[in-house]
Amino acid sequence: MIVQFFGLFIAVFSLNPVQTAVISSNTSSALSSPYLQAAYDVVSIAVFTILILAILRLYKNKGALLFRLVESFAVGFGTIVMFFFILTTIFYNVNAVYTAAVAVLFGAIVVIAKNRVKHLRNFAALTSSIGLGIIIGNYGFVLAYAFMFIMAMYDYIAVFVTKHMLVLAKAASNENLSLLIGSSNVEVVPRAQADKKMLAELRNEVKKNQIKDPIIKEVIDSGEMPVLSQIQLGAGDLTLPLVMSIGLFVSTAYFSVPAGSTATINVYYLPVVAALGAVAGLIFTMWLLKRYSVALPAIPPLFAVMNFFIGFGMLAYPRPANFLIGIGIHQGSHIGYYMIAAGMIVVGAAFLLLMMVTLERNRNRQKSAKTSKGKTRQKS
Repeated sequence: MIVQFFGLFIAVFSLNPVQTAVISSNTSSALSSPYLQAAYDVVSIAVFTILILAILRLYKNKGALLFRLVESFAVGFGTIVMFFFILTTIFYNVNAVYTAAVAVLFGAIVVIAKNRVKHLRNFAALTSSIGLGIIIGNYGFVLAYAFMFIMAMYDYIAVFVTKHMLVLAKAASNENLSLLIGSSNVEVVPRAQADKKMLAELRNEVKKNQIKDPIIKEVIDSGEMPVLSQIQLGAGDLTLPLVMSIGLFVSTAYFSVPAGSTATINVYYLPVVAALGAVAGLIFTMWLLKRYSVALPAIPPLFAVMNFFIGFGMLAYPRPANFLIGIGIHQGSHIGYYMIAAGMIVVGAAFLLLMMVTLERNRNRQKSAKTSKGKTRQKS
């Protein structure tokens, strides 16, 4: 929620038509062929991921070092961008060179402090996600949507098919990198529900004679066991929804509103709806995690819920001309607007169905495997 609304807040007050025009003129491919640009970005991410996996497998120490260098660059760059936009908005009369220098200083402080204090990992992930979201979101909604669509498909394949995203997440977690944001909690599980692996981990990690907390001692004495519960999200799971929200704002505010016009609710409505969709999507993802208790890709359910919110939001408060011009369709009909809204709802339903079918199928497979193991033990 902090990333979505604070990032959108910074974008609303810091971006202006001149900045947007400069960015769009220097990146014609992002506007003339947004789908190719999004595909190029995803292929670049995939190739880089393969290189990191190969280095992690062949050279574990060097792989960890490369991971840390990538993280430092991403955190530093994203944090610098965030502080630069904040400072230029507050001190708009100050030369941009000075605000950029201060932003670089803040970025360096965040990177150094994060490497020294482990608990600052989440803070560094938040600042870098906001900065990167503002930069990518500047290209407009079409590129933002295409990029998140392809990344949702990539995330699904990387977690459920190739499973290499799980390897990267584990490496990032072990190194305490800000490529992840997470929280930990202790849950109480009845000992009868614990398998052998869980009991072995408990014996290795929890020794009753070393426990000082009386509540934990009482839990163990009652026949139950404390289990560490962790929830971790990739930084991309925070950045991409923000990219969608800012992309909507940039398109509706600066690509469709004539110069000199006063901004109205038209330019803020859909970006706020998208941000609310991101928050709802995150809550839904947390529910899926609790229900299925398995590692799952967060981008597909986030993308699905955001499609629902934006699609139904377009239908609830229709502004066809403003939206169509904003995405580059200057002679589109109102029918096209409603078709886009309906198409987004259909895309959201398709991703939601894909996630639910996959999770249910995997859970049934696990149940079948446990049943077959139990029958084998009874025979023996």
